[in-house]
Amino acid sequence: MGTGQRFVPLIALLSLIALSGAVSYTTAQVSEEEAKSIFDQLGCANCHGAGVAPSWDEMIALFEDWATRYESIDEAIASEVKGVAASSYAQLMQSMATFVGKSPDDPDVKKLEEFFLQVFEQARGGAPAAPTTPAETPAQTPETTAPETPEAPAEGITFGEAAAIATLIIVVILVAAFVLSRS
Repeated sequence: MGTGQRFVPLIALLSLIALSGAVSYTTAQVSEEEAKSIFDQLGCANCHGAGVAPSWDEMIALFEDWATRYESIDEAIASEVKGVAASSYAQLMQSMATFVGKSPDDPDVKKLEEFFLQVFEQARGGAPAAPTTPAETPAQTPETTAPETPEAPAEGITFGEAAAIATLIIVVILVAAFVLSRS
């Protein structure tokens, strides 16, 4: 077998692995069905749609409307959301997590956060954006002090990014195994 032919199986294998990583990354977005299921399981509907906050369908419509009127989701939240101490999307989602007794880092909370960000970004005509970071909130006067918001979670990576990294690690391991087996 010639030198060029020896690498054909390796190139084919690497192409297949790279393709599977690309598919994993593009399918990492949270579907509306999955997000709605999480929303119901967490008990979000106890307020949303119960007269306290917009229903699921109303929220989808709001995020899509905001995408036509605001440059960023943080700007929309700061301008439109009343009654919750949040000046950014990340702060809003932290508050929502605590309302249902979950950590802002809970995987289901993160999926909802990612889903609504997807809705906003897709309505703007773009791909889903990275999560926002909370802005500093000004000090409240004693008579208007809102409940303390939890610490901002450390920035993390999305499921898609994790899938891409995992795929890259697998490719490196397979290449190393292939090279070592040929030595």
